[in-house]
Amino acid sequence: MPGEILLLDTRAVLLRTGLPRRTFFHLRERGEFPKPLHWSTNKFHVAWRPEDIERWCRDRDSDITRTLNPFMRSKSATDLTPVPL
Repeated sequence: MPGEILLLDTRAVLLRTGLPRRTFFHLRERGEFPKPLHWSTNKFHVAWRPEDIERWCRDRDSDITRTLNPFMRSKSATDLTPVPL
């Protein structure tokens, strides 16, 4: 329906991110995950905007790629320059 706002509940966020439930809650507690929207007076009724989750995944992927991949010298994910052994 036009004008509808799509929000993701915790289960959908876990599926999209691939995070284990415990890691997800740990990241939330440390403030390293997007803030949820509260759609009720109940503090457990929270949801996230899909674009916030997608942005977080993209940023996390680029950070992990730059710091953990020993075959990449460049910060660009498209420039796959092997590091000589």
